Amino acid sequence: ALVAARAPAGACALAPGPRPGALVSAGLGVTPTVSMVLGLGGAGDRRPVVFVHVARDGRHHPLADEVRREIERANSASLHVFYSRPRAQDAIGREFDHAGRPEPGQLLDLVAEATGGTGERTDVDVYLCGPVPFMAAMQEGLEAQGVASERIHGERFGPRG
Repeated sequence: ALVAARAPAGACALAPGPRPGALVSAGLGVTPTVSMVLGLGGAGDRRPVVFVHVARDGRHHPLADEVRREIERANSASLHVFYSRPRAQDAIGREFDHAGRPEPGQLLDLVAEATGGTGERTDVDVYLCGPVPFMAAMQEGLEAQGVASERIHGERFGPRG
């Protein structure tokens, strides 16, 4: 059987610099963001980085252990897991931090918390990876909150339409 495949592609990489970062992924969009976290630990990057991941529940949370392990290794990164529909058993081990989906203002609050309240709340580089509707809603909401569009980077993750 023949399988049609393409070479790996994507340009979503954490830009160097001191500005805080927010890595925001949903579903399988976690894959590119994990590699960005790997880069943080290896490069000794000390800027505050907030990693936010949205999954349906614990059964639909790819790379959960790997992300937690890499966040612990990174110097100044924090992890915030949102389950849109957590199961009762997800609460037992407290596999997630928030029920529901993150709102753009909530994301900016997490960044402000990670920076200790220093700097402008909207002066952040945001990297979105996930389904197109999720990314579009986050981008629109972040821009409405005052984040400059050139500070919002995205990588669509999923089947091509």
